[in-house]
Amino acid sequence: MKGENKKTFKKNFNILICSGGKRVDLIKEFRRALNGRGRVVITDANDLNAGRFFADDFFKAPRLNDKNYLSFIKKIIKENQIKILFSVIDPELLFLVKYKKELEGLGAKVLISSLSSVETTNDKRKTAKFFQKIKILTPKIFKFNEVKKYPVFIKPYDGNGSKFAYCANNFQELDTFSRIVPNPIITEFIPGQEYTIDCLSDFSGEIINVVPRKRLEVNNGIAVKSVVDLNPAIISDAKKILKALKVEGPATIQLIKSPAGKRYFTEVNLRFGGGVMLGIKSGGNFPGKIINMLGGKQLKFSNNSVKDSYSMVAYLDHQFYYEKN
Repeated sequence: MKGENKKTFKKNFNILICSGGKRVDLIKEFRRALNGRGRVVITDANDLNAGRFFADDFFKAPRLNDKNYLSFIKKIIKENQIKILFSVIDPELLFLVKYKKELEGLGAKVLISSLSSVETTNDKRKTAKFFQKIKILTPKIFKFNEVKKYPVFIKPYDGNGSKFAYCANNFQELDTFSRIVPNPIITEFIPGQEYTIDCLSDFSGEIINVVPRKRLEVNNGIAVKSVVDLNPAIISDAKKILKALKVEGPATIQLIKSPAGKRYFTEVNLRFGGGVMLGIKSGGNFPGKIINMLGGKQLKFSNNSVKDSYSMVAYLDHQFYYEKN
C-alpha cells in the first residue's frame, strides 16, 4: 500500500480521517490548524474523490465489511505514524469503538465515544428513549396502526441525513412510504425552526464547545445556509445530553424549536456534521482544539470566541485533474 505525498515534519501530529473523501472542508481546516506540525491522511472506498487532492496523503480503502479492513487501518497507522483518527460517517463509528483499544495500542488516539453511546445514537428508537429518560423533549413515536393525525414523519431508525426521510400528509402517503423506507420509524411531525448544534468534548468527556446554529436552507440533509444562535436554553439542553452520553470528541445534535418555543430533540450523531464549518469558522476552531488536546493542553468550556449571528452560505466547488489511460 503506497500513499501519494509523504512528507516529514519535525513534530508528528499526523491525523487520519477515515472515509474522508467528501470532507474537503475538514481536511483544509485540520491542515491549517497543524501548520506544518503533521500530515492529514485520508481514506475512502472510492478513489475518485475530491479529498485526495487536498490531503497530504490518500489511501483507497476496502469496504467497511471487508475482512481486511482492520488490517488496512492498522497498516496506515503504523506506516504513517498516525497520532489521532476519527471517521466522518455513521456506519464506521461502531467499527472504531469495537477496535478502539486495539488501534490505540498502536499509538493512535481513536476519537470516538463509548460503545453504549454509539449504540444509543445509531438507533433513533434508542435515542428517543434516552431523551425521555433524561427528560429532554422529543417527538412521539407511533406504530403504523397508531397514527391518527397527520402529517407524520417517517425515516429509517438507523439512517442518517435525508435519505429515505419523508413527511406523510395522509394514510395513502404513509402506506406508500412505509413500503419504501428500510427499518422505518414513524414520529410526530413538529413544525418549526430546525437547529444543529456542533459540539466538542475533550478526551475525558469534559465539554469544550457547544455552538447552536439555525438551519436556514437544507440540501440532502446538509445545511447550506446557517446562522449561529447562541441560545442559552439550547446550549443548556445540549450540555445535559453530552454529559449523559459521556461524549468524547465531536458530536452533532439536531432539534426543532416549535412556534410555541418548545425544543424537540430528534437525534445525535457522534461525529462532525456536514455543516460543521460554521461552528469552526465562527470561533469554535475544533481542529485547533483537538490538536492542542493531543499535545497535552487542558481546555475548559468557553463560547467566548464564538461570534453570535455569524452566518454561512455553502456552495458547490470543483476540482479538475487529468490522467492518461
